[in-house]
Amino acid sequence: MATDPKLLICYAHQDETFKNTLLAHLQDLRQQKAITVWEDLQLQEGALQLATLELELRQATVILLLVSPFFMQSDFITMPSLIRLFKQLTLTGKRVVPIILTSGNWGALEFCKTQALPKGDVPLDRTVYPIEEWQAIAKRVNRWCTEQQMTATDDMPILVDLQHLPIMSMPLVGRRFALSTLTDAFESKNTFIVSVTAPAGVGKSALVNAWLEKIAPHYLGASYVFGWSFYGQADEQPSVSSSLFLTQALRFFGHTDELPLTDDAKALRLVTLLANKPTILILDGVETLQYAPSVRRGACADLGLKTFLQILKTSPLGGQRLVVLTSRQKIIELSDIEQRGYTNLVLDNLNVGESARLLKSLGIKGSPWQLVSVVKTYKGHALALMLLGNLCVDVYAGDATQHARLPALSVAEEQGGQALRVLQFYDEKFWTVNAPERIFLQVLSLLDRPLTLVERHVLFEQAQLTKAVRKLSELEWAGVIFHLNKLGLVYTQAQQNPPTWDTHPLVRQYFREQLRTQQKDIWQDAHHQLFEHFQNFPTTNQPDTLASLEPLYRAVTHGCLAGEYEAALRVYRERILRGDQYFSTQQLGAFSADLAVIASFFEAGNWAKPINSLSIADQSWLLAQAAFYMMALGQLEEGLMPLKGAAMLCKTRQDWKNAAKAQNNRADLLLTLGRLSEAEEVAQTAIELAETSQHTFTRLLCHAKFGNLLHQLGELDYSHAAFELAEMLQVQDQPNDGQLYSLIGSQYCDLLLDTAQSAAEREAILSRAQQSLHIAEDGLGLVSIAFGRLTLGKVFNALARSQEALPLLNSAVQQLHLAEVFLYIPEALLARATAYQQLKNWELAKRDVDEVLEIAKRCNMHLYEVKANLLLANLLLDRYALQLQPNATPFLNQLGVGDNPLTQVETLYSQTSRLLYEMNYRLRLAELSLLGARLAHYTHATDSAIHHLEVAQSRIVAIEQWGLLAHWERVRTEIG
Repeated sequence: MATDPKLLICYAHQDETFKNTLLAHLQDLRQQKAITVWEDLQLQEGALQLATLELELRQATVILLLVSPFFMQSDFITMPSLIRLFKQLTLTGKRVVPIILTSGNWGALEFCKTQALPKGDVPLDRTVYPIEEWQAIAKRVNRWCTEQQMTATDDMPILVDLQHLPIMSMPLVGRRFALSTLTDAFESKNTFIVSVTAPAGVGKSALVNAWLEKIAPHYLGASYVFGWSFYGQADEQPSVSSSLFLTQALRFFGHTDELPLTDDAKALRLVTLLANKPTILILDGVETLQYAPSVRRGACADLGLKTFLQILKTSPLGGQRLVVLTSRQKIIELSDIEQRGYTNLVLDNLNVGESARLLKSLGIKGSPWQLVSVVKTYKGHALALMLLGNLCVDVYAGDATQHARLPALSVAEEQGGQALRVLQFYDEKFWTVNAPERIFLQVLSLLDRPLTLVERHVLFEQAQLTKAVRKLSELEWAGVIFHLNKLGLVYTQAQQNPPTWDTHPLVRQYFREQLRTQQKDIWQDAHHQLFEHFQNFPTTNQPDTLASLEPLYRAVTHGCLAGEYEAALRVYRERILRGDQYFSTQQLGAFSADLAVIASFFEAGNWAKPINSLSIADQSWLLAQAAFYMMALGQLEEGLMPLKGAAMLCKTRQDWKNAAKAQNNRADLLLTLGRLSEAEEVAQTAIELAETSQHTFTRLLCHAKFGNLLHQLGELDYSHAAFELAEMLQVQDQPNDGQLYSLIGSQYCDLLLDTAQSAAEREAILSRAQQSLHIAEDGLGLVSIAFGRLTLGKVFNALARSQEALPLLNSAVQQLHLAEVFLYIPEALLARATAYQQLKNWELAKRDVDEVLEIAKRCNMHLYEVKANLLLANLLLDRYALQLQPNATPFLNQLGVGDNPLTQVETLYSQTSRLLYEMNYRLRLAELSLLGARLAHYTHATDSAIHHLEVAQSRIVAIEQWGLLAHWERVRTEIG
């Protein structure tokens, strides 16, 4: 039923003028006496006034916060109880709307920022047309206050945010099965993911929008409905990030605490929130975050989305929770999900009947055979048929036969070739060079998202591109845009005030390429204007949230497109990173957003080659940043390219020291990826460069890393020699320390534990590990301390003193996470899992191993996949052996391994055997044989068990891996 509207306005007394301006535009509500105004000074009158305000806030239909620096310092913000109440009201669906009066820092209102007016976060005192903005705000507030308030059995109102989805005017014809599939999926108890895949222009977004319109306003009982489009153009090297989506989605779905720092942590939290209430989440244009199908099979290139999908598919959400994704290509991360939880909805082109019906609905005239001829020519491509139909109606009075006038194109069907025929006709045959329709579409092509009113003013007042049409009146422009809307070439979002204008990605792509290749100077000038605009857009020089940084990210991209690489790089380094503070990554965790934006400084698709107009120093810095961001995001394969580029660049400058470091880091990545033979070759090159540099620390680092690589290759004697040389160089470089420490010290201890024969040797390793930790704690910082504790914990494990190991390993895991040393977190988790195994805490051990396997498979860390597989298989056999004992407690369901763990162990053994030989990972061959002996024993293959045991013994003796003898003895005893 309807309820009386109640508007409550909160403001600081210094902003009286702004408040009066707003009230002047709210005459209808004033006449209804529906407005309550609260000034900050009223809150100073005591607890009674505060209680009155809290009551009125709860009763209000809409709450407006007039935001200025004065307001942010007032009791409305500084009183914790009020801030908590504002957040609570937002979560329950109340409209808490910040009205941005003047520039300032309003991060405390992040929880309701998506509701802020004016849209785009431009303060009212800086808008181009302030009166129009006040009118738009008043119109929106009036609409909110007069809407019917529906009562429902659930007190929680529906929260809907679909403003980030693309606007579509393409009529939907047919698709009944697809529409019903989406509805059935939401109502199903099992299906919780639907992907809609089809080439460009077939109608993916149109289908989803039509479905949302069909199920509105109650959305099938969903409590949360959220949509997001990943703006941009798909390319071989994706340059779009999910960071902003994850941030906005977490706030929308009710996350009120401090945001997780990294995108993968945000993704994990989002999946948790989705399970709380009936939810519809739409993710449009996922292809912009995927590689092209020819590159890595089209895998997802974005850590946040990849993690979201991988966690989502293993976490069934239950009924009335649905995630819908649209993409031009298959989403391979979902290919192995159980069929009942996932539906891949492949859209085909329209059939003959549907195509003819679409043409008829647009006003096309012609006999059935004439329409069939058109349909066959355009092969039922929805966008092409819509554009063609509108063209024929507009130009040829609906005559279907006129389609033959259009030019043929040699563009692949999946790239929208048929639709581009119509665009080429308009561009080359129908419009003049300076036709306003053509120029308006060229303006839209400059952006990767809808054109706002402010951006339109900037480009039409300042860009050379629009000079020829600058004298057109607003009335004339209204006619031009109306005509483009009628043709289906432009989509106007009139519901937004001020309106925005968008077009289909294929239309944007066509005019972008035409402008870039044929009028490069004009193209660059237009991007220069956008570069200047977005630089000046934020209200502060150094914004402090990811959303408020977005204009600066856009500025950098447009600066690069304008060819102003040095200026764009200054904006990135000074205003986004804040110099050496690295604010965006260290404080906001925006690694993927930063990686996406610095892609503009590289040649297309080539992370090894920065733009050569930049200085050598800037190129070196960009290569280092790209590699760092990729490693932080788990994109290890990709990280090889900038490291290779950095090494090449340093060698051309005869900077042997940094060339050696780059090659050393490449070798580390190759090792983790399981490409040991390549890693060996690169590590040898690093040593040659280090020796040429004559820089002692670089030499010791490269020899130590080579020693670790030789260890993994099973060359234990040569590994000893390399580490001993490194330690000798360590003494030369830092005489006070006297031994290797931190990461390389930890790796040396791993080797020593593998080759120790006696208790005395192991005690000596313990003393070394304790000294390594002492060196680290004497002022070396968090990372070195973490590696020191990891080393000591592993030594305690080797001594079967797991109770002493566990606190050290807990600390190491926590510190490596805190320091974001992504590459070595699995090592610490596996060490802790080993401690749990010795303590017979099977569930916690398996939890750590599962986390390692999730990371390893997501990031192709095959080295850790092998180690985790071996540990998991032994864990399962340990529990299986315990289960065979008399009066054993059932355990299998606790581990989640089904009724027969031997089947899983057999699978793990097979997978690990294949990986070991593919990788040339010879250090683990004896461990694999010992696992084979245990598995054969429990499957009653006695001869095979003995054979595996003998093979393991031979291998241990051959490479002198004496540290494995204790395990060998245990297995021999176990199999009798």
